[in-house]
Amino acid sequence: MRGWAEAAEFAMPPLDILNFGRGNYLFGWFFAHIIALLCPLCSRANSEFTTGIPPVLFALFVASWAWLWRRRAAPPPLLVEMAVAAILSWFFCQRFADVTPWRLVYDWLPGAKALRVVSRYQLVLTTPVLALTTCCLADLSRTIPRTPALLLCALLLAEELGTGPVGLDRSQELQRVAVPAPPAECGVFFVTAASDQKTAAGRFRALLPHNVDAMLIAEMKGLPTVNGFASFNPPDWNLGNPDAPDYTKRVVRYAARHGLNHMCQLNLETHRWLAVDERP
Repeated sequence: MRGWAEAAEFAMPPLDILNFGRGNYLFGWFFAHIIALLCPLCSRANSEFTTGIPPVLFALFVASWAWLWRRRAAPPPLLVEMAVAAILSWFFCQRFADVTPWRLVYDWLPGAKALRVVSRYQLVLTTPVLALTTCCLADLSRTIPRTPALLLCALLLAEELGTGPVGLDRSQELQRVAVPAPPAECGVFFVTAASDQKTAAGRFRALLPHNVDAMLIAEMKGLPTVNGFASFNPPDWNLGNPDAPDYTKRVVRYAARHGLNHMCQLNLETHRWLAVDERP
């Protein structure tokens, strides 16, 4: 489980509700200049906080509350429940100066201590926000003229476009994992260092490049791997630093302890598989 300090660090100042990233093509300037002036704490380089809702969608979500209560017919109970749950749970994710209601969730909700990046909860809230907004627009489309309705929908699509905080190049990422099929005798595999292992940044260099590639390849090829990385790893897992001289020995010892047979090696630089009898 996570310590309280870790979770509290990622509770959001209220204006991070609109933190959709500076790379947004339509409104990136808004967050970079306006929000930064109003809330310096919101203007962080950490991409974990760029989970916010674009302004037009958020404004329509707020307006949909008025639509719910002013409908002639009784609103569907599920929509009301989603709206209330979204607002309440959104409130608990906020941080006001050094105080956050997330403390109540952390202490009382089973499983809450496993969550570190509280701001990611906004990704979950996308579902009720979209559901409520879509129902509202569908109902109002009977009275809104066709042209303004189409322009509003175009604006909703346009504000979703941007470079994003992660900065991934899809073609480059696909090339990293474009490996041939493994030998038929392979029952499990491990990987060598990734091509950019030595140039990766900071403390992640020893752990992430080769382990992340291995997880993606395992998923694509349907073949288990002893590599991989998560917040909590097995206590005897020690498969970082693939450039170290003892890396292969550590892999072999780990496989032997867990009874893993038919081990193969995948060279992430050459994309070449070595079957069990070929592996040094």
